[in-house]
Formats: sequence, structure tokens, C-alpha cells
Amino acid sequence: MEPTVEAWTRADTFQPAAATRLAPLRDSNGELLETLSTYLDEESSLAHTAK
Repeated sequence: MEPTVEAWTRADTFQPAAATRLAPLRDSNGELLETLSTYLDEESSLAHTAK
């Protein structure tokens, strides 16, 4: 991870904000969070995520 990104994600405000925004995905039995993770891993490719 780039040093700038790493520093930004360690900011005191990042963790609570990320947790708040990801809560609905976690509340879906993890399926939506898994889809998001796959989407990001596949570099935002809908076609690869769907496979």
C-alpha cells in the first residue's frame, strides 16, 4: 500500500467512518461485503466480479 494511502486509512476519523458505511453490508450475512471485496479485488470489473 502506498504510504499516503496507509497514513490516510490510519487517521482517527477513517475507521469509524468506514465502519458506519460498511455496517449495512455486514448486516447482510456477509454476502454484500464479499461481493464488494471481490469487486475491488477484480479492479472494479463487473464482468469479473460476476464470475
